[in-house]
Amino acid sequence: MLNVYSETGKLKKVLLHRPGRELSVLDTSNFKDDLFDEIPDPEGAVKEHDIFADILRNNGVEVVYLEDMMEEILRNKDVRDSFIKDYLKQADCSDERFYRELSALTDERKLIDETMSGLNGHLQPLPNLYFSRDAFTIIGDGIALYNMNSRIRRREVIYGDYLNRYHPAMKGPRFYETSFEGNIEGGDVEILSSECIVIGVSERTGYKGAELLAHNLISHGFRYVLLMKIPSQRSCMHLDTVFTRIDHRKFVIYEKILKTVRLRLISADRSEDLSEGLEAVLAKLLHIEDITLLKCDDETEQWNDACNALCIEPNRIIVYDINEKMNSQYLKAGIEIIKLPSKELLKGRGGAHCMSMPLYRE
Repeated sequence: MLNVYSETGKLKKVLLHRPGRELSVLDTSNFKDDLFDEIPDPEGAVKEHDIFADILRNNGVEVVYLEDMMEEILRNKDVRDSFIKDYLKQADCSDERFYRELSALTDERKLIDETMSGLNGHLQPLPNLYFSRDAFTIIGDGIALYNMNSRIRRREVIYGDYLNRYHPAMKGPRFYETSFEGNIEGGDVEILSSECIVIGVSERTGYKGAELLAHNLISHGFRYVLLMKIPSQRSCMHLDTVFTRIDHRKFVIYEKILKTVRLRLISADRSEDLSEGLEAVLAKLLHIEDITLLKCDDETEQWNDACNALCIEPNRIIVYDINEKMNSQYLKAGIEIIKLPSKELLKGRGGAHCMSMPLYRE
């Protein structure tokens, strides 16, 4: 059962991807093309990710892994054969040799590993998979499968497609398909309440994709979608790198964008540009008078995902350990923080919010 109607309700179940052999394929010839700023140490990244998973478990969150769920559905021979064909088609790979090689793999986990790591270097690997909410996300009781801006990441969506089709725990309506016009990525989609979604228009998400998703969500029962235009630059690649909700009344935002952010509100009968400030708009949409925006004013800390906090229950968040200034501000605001090591995971540019896809929140 899928149930995600907020960013702050107590997190009960989450989907992760434990970094695998796909990180080992990164080298000096391809790491920038694969959207990394540095080459991570694979073992170090896995250790940090395991700490992340343990933090979640120790706080009562059920952790399920993308690769485990895929393994379950690929035990069905027909699903397995269909998946191999679709994977190769999406990779523009018509070489029958690869179909035969993948079909000959009797171990489902090895098959998954091969598709994620790029067939022993014959195809581009998928090292960004540990940012598990970007390619597809759960919204309410359904799923959105995104048409990603970065061509090298588009093959990631196939795992969400197949899980939604064949895994009983991922069944639900689809609000977006990869075939739709317009680009959109999950890091730009945040669920404010059972009534309202906010979508960032960013480097990775355009107005066309955002508006299409907005109308589909409204048709499904959400009342409002707030479009939030942020700078189209790598340092602000997704909305959740500059803005996240961390409590019923508290948000964190990168201060630098406040003067330039533009807001558009979409409902069933209208679409209008707003002149009010973000704080006033949020208060009105959420029916809360005393909204607090905690402001990250440090460019380096924002780049190191100081705003990319994952709320596991109201007023309790997971953050990277490296951002001492912002972490101190969280504590002064009465927010409990749990620090996550950041040396290797951060090299892919994403924090705890990016690395988690909630499946169920209270």
